[in-house]
Amino acid sequence: MASWEPSTSAVPADSSINIEVQEAELAEVKDIMNDVYKKLSHQDTDLNTFLKGKIKDLESSKTELVGVFGRTGAGKSTLINAIIGETNLLPCGGSGGTACTSVMIQVQANMKDSKYIAEIEFIPAKEWADELQDLKMISRKHGDSDDSDDDDSDDDNVDDKKTDGDDINEKFSALYGEDFKEHADIEDYLTDKKFRDIGIPEFLKSQKILKCENSSDLSKEIAPYTRRDSKRGIGRQYWPLVKCVTIKVPKARKILQHVAIVDLPGTGDRNKSRDEMWKKFVQNCAAVWIVSDKCRASSEKEPWEILNQTISLIGNGGECQSICFICTKSDVLGITDGNLSERDCVLQSNEEVKEQLREEFKKEKNRSSIKKHFGEESDLFKVFTVSSKTVKYLQEEDTEIPELRQFLEYLSDRHSKTKTFVKGAYGILSLMKGNTQGTDSKADVDLKTSLQKWINTVNQSMTRRHNAFEKCLDEGVSKSVKKCDKVLACATGKKGCGHHSKLKSLVQNNGIYKPKSKKGSNINLNERLCKYMREEIDSEFCKTFPNERQAGPIKEAINTFPLVTKSLRDKHKEVALQMTFLKTEEEKLKTKLVNVIREEKKYIYSSLEVSIQKSMQPCYKKAEEHHGTGMKNKIKQELKDHLNASKSIHPSMFEKAKRDMLERMEFLKDTLLDTLRNDMQTSIDQSLKNNFKSVPDVTEQYEKVKICHDKLNGTAGGRENETPGYSRKAQKRSRPRTAGHQPCGKNCIYCPQSADLEEFTNPHTKTIVRLETLTTCETTNVIYAIQCPCSKLYIGKTSTALKDRINKHKCDIRGKVGSLGKHFAKHGHSENDLTFWAIEKVQGGDLGHAEARWINELNTRSSSGLNENKA
Repeated sequence: MASWEPSTSAVPADSSINIEVQEAELAEVKDIMNDVYKKLSHQDTDLNTFLKGKIKDLESSKTELVGVFGRTGAGKSTLINAIIGETNLLPCGGSGGTACTSVMIQVQANMKDSKYIAEIEFIPAKEWADELQDLKMISRKHGDSDDSDDDDSDDDNVDDKKTDGDDINEKFSALYGEDFKEHADIEDYLTDKKFRDIGIPEFLKSQKILKCENSSDLSKEIAPYTRRDSKRGIGRQYWPLVKCVTIKVPKARKILQHVAIVDLPGTGDRNKSRDEMWKKFVQNCAAVWIVSDKCRASSEKEPWEILNQTISLIGNGGECQSICFICTKSDVLGITDGNLSERDCVLQSNEEVKEQLREEFKKEKNRSSIKKHFGEESDLFKVFTVSSKTVKYLQEEDTEIPELRQFLEYLSDRHSKTKTFVKGAYGILSLMKGNTQGTDSKADVDLKTSLQKWINTVNQSMTRRHNAFEKCLDEGVSKSVKKCDKVLACATGKKGCGHHSKLKSLVQNNGIYKPKSKKGSNINLNERLCKYMREEIDSEFCKTFPNERQAGPIKEAINTFPLVTKSLRDKHKEVALQMTFLKTEEEKLKTKLVNVIREEKKYIYSSLEVSIQKSMQPCYKKAEEHHGTGMKNKIKQELKDHLNASKSIHPSMFEKAKRDMLERMEFLKDTLLDTLRNDMQTSIDQSLKNNFKSVPDVTEQYEKVKICHDKLNGTAGGRENETPGYSRKAQKRSRPRTAGHQPCGKNCIYCPQSADLEEFTNPHTKTIVRLETLTTCETTNVIYAIQCPCSKLYIGKTSTALKDRINKHKCDIRGKVGSLGKHFAKHGHSENDLTFWAIEKVQGGDLGHAEARWINELNTRSSSGLNENKA
């Protein structure tokens, strides 16, 4: 059965500490740090203020979003209910009305108490007033009339039978019922009294909070805010005013502690604030689930349309790392085979559907856009066939609900977040304890020299990426100038906004047309005009800012540079505890910089479209003024004249868009360098100051947190003393770190055997070896280690990708040749029993010398290790 097989797990494979024990220890460490914070507040000094800020920063933790798309009736609500184990939380089909496709619903864990909570966020009152005004205008004018020379009669793209008036009237009828009067004064419907009368006085305060003891009660309470019912079976309906509903569930703490599931409309919304929130949600999705009925999955077009319409937001313009097609109602038997059991019939049918979807995904029309945004060898596409029901002929694992829960736990990654918090607390207490023992001015000089090298490395990497972008954009500008007339004709012709009402809506909404019904297609003229620039930049952009967070040249420049090295710690042992703090600060800073890149890349990618829209703004404003006879042709001419004028001026509209993108790149570079310089320099200065008089004695707290820290990191002694712990195998975890080795994150066939660790025990000297660079199974020019089940090590070198070299070793093991093959054969090991990791990425040095050095240091020649004596 095909399944999601994460390359990492939320808990280390060799960890004897379960999640519950870890969380108990985490709670203890938090209490300790709260107590330390209070002690620091007794005396106001620069150092104490600095330390209090560091303690506050420990709590910061990003919530990962899973965006759920799918047409009404596909089973999204039932799926979410089943995953979080709450049958009656989200109303499903037949529970009164239909889901309102404009309201976004976010489900996350309630970590504070046992209440079921719904936080309802409303659209701004001004936007509601604007919609009221629109209805009044439509009622008065009955829309614009166009003359016969526009010839809309044969327009085969007119798919919006619902008019603006119908759309807006439906909203007000749902909200005000029979009380609504088209010709009433708008202000009468915007008073506190009116909103009190209809039962929603909180609207003008922007938010309403509901609290219930159980999920069934909350479901009933939120129905008027999330369901639409033309028969008014659910009473007064408030969905026209709602932007987003955030539901917090106490039972979901295990899988949703750091994750939120968001039920999203397929293509945004006509309302401005809802559409902006929709875009933000989609851009921030770490994973996207596209839900479809199993019986229609292979033939339905809507899932693929959703993927194509959102690809630029979840790909280069976002941070998505996984796309899952989820086929619901997989328990339906359909045609049965008399030779198979009911269970086998279902499983066989599920496999057939999965294979059909995989084949559909491989088609060029679907695969081409994926390549642009996620790379040639991206392995982000998964298919699930899910049953939300318990049926007698299916086992629990057959429903694949457990696998989706595992997916969310993997994404939540509580273990790593606990480890990060405890490590940060340990670093702070190390500084406070070490600050009472003295300082070292020579260490200050060495650290500042190392910091400047780090800054230079990042600066050089950013400059190279800037130059590569500029070259791609130059080509894109040239193509855009040549083909913009064709783009305009396509967007405003019968296959685009051919109907006069669509064209009018497009210029009124700054170049964006959103259909009144969900059957229509969005048209974004600004996006189409920057199409050729995007096509030229997409591949380079994907290489520079891949959504696999441990990859990319800029991130590599940040993560592979060690500020506090082992040699530096050995050289300045008198400030060993301060160095421990600075190492944790270095790791936190690297994570912070990667987060800056992740967020800023979205602005960089969208800058082309934003710039084009800004340049077109005067034209849209002018075109909007045309009414009556010949309106459509006048609007088209206005747009055409503006584009022609733009070509003749310098810089052209497209040249300006190019400059705007490059300016955003410069802004990112400046932000990274300033953050590196200021944050790390401040930490160095505060660490080596002799201000111990103001720092409270934290010896007791330090020892307690040190015990928790060592348990989580698998060491029996303090790292600063280089004492050995037990032999550490590959630790599995999902979050990228700033140094060490970890799986590539692409769920490749080597990931299950690729270690995830920051350090390991030298089998010869029994000391801890800390890895100083960040590597994965795709890294080149490395010295690597292979560990067999006997815990013996083999050391090797490779200039190609590490996984390619591992593949060669696995072939040797199958063939029983070489030192590894013979050892594995003799002891009954298989090729799947090995674990590997990179020890060092060799930059500009001799791989042979580095390999020999590590073989000697780790003493891996036979019989102590697996290297042949001649090595």
